[in-house]
Amino acid sequence: MTEKSYIVEGFGFKTETEAENAKNEQKGVEYMKQRIDYKNLSASLSAYNMMNDKKLFKTPVGISFMYELRKSIIENGVLEEDVPPIRVDISDSVASSNKKGTDSVYKRRFINMIIVNIALIIIFILFVLIVNNSDNLNIINYQNRIDAQYKDMEEELSEWSIELKNKEEELKERERELGLK
Repeated sequence: MTEKSYIVEGFGFKTETEAENAKNEQKGVEYMKQRIDYKNLSASLSAYNMMNDKKLFKTPVGISFMYELRKSIIENGVLEEDVPPIRVDISDSVASSNKKGTDSVYKRRFINMIIVNIALIIIFILFVLIVNNSDNLNIINYQNRIDAQYKDMEEELSEWSIELKNKEEELKERERELGLK
């Protein structure tokens, strides 16, 4: 089983994405080659430093250009100590080659977060159901329970008041019958 290889400027890449990045850097290299004045050492060094500080190139295509430019600056009279080394961030090149792996890690994390969120929502719904159906007083159903209790007391008082009026009427009627009044 042979792996498909993508070639750019003599460098072989495993993925199409890596090859695309290298092609884009190749265009940047061509642009910079047209803009740099190789006869003016300070301008060449300045361009080199700018590209190096910004880590403009990350693929072997761009880094090889940076190496050739550095070599040219040194050969034309600038001391090697005065030309900073090429800044290469391995994590950038590894990240581009492991993009699929990284994507799957983030995809797994995303799926895990969705599962956790769904579980939390279910727990919250269960909590609300338990609280609303609970007989114990708590902050959520406290006012409802107090209101119901006073309503019951009010109904009892109303019934007692009606009963009392009826008893008074009966008493007044008995007094009339007996002729007390």
